[in-house]
Amino acid sequence: MPLTNPWLAGPTPTGRLDRDRLEERILHLLSSQNMCVLATTGPDGPLATPVRYYPLGFAVLFTAAPRSPKMRNIAPLAAT
Repeated sequence: MPLTNPWLAGPTPTGRLDRDRLEERILHLLSSQNMCVLATTGPDGPLATPVRYYPLGFAVLFTAAPRSPKMRNIAPLAAT
């Protein structure tokens, strides 16, 4: 079965990666995709929604309607 993410094709680390190598692998993964599943929880329970994201270094930006359930669930976190 072919891998859907070439980032996973390399050898699996057998030990702890040094920080530079780990950061390189994370940035490569973020830049090789543009869809993820954002999971939140709120008054109505858990919610998992596919979203398109845009990596900006280690920050992950995404767009959503301001009154969408996922944004209502995230809003209390943004206030802290």
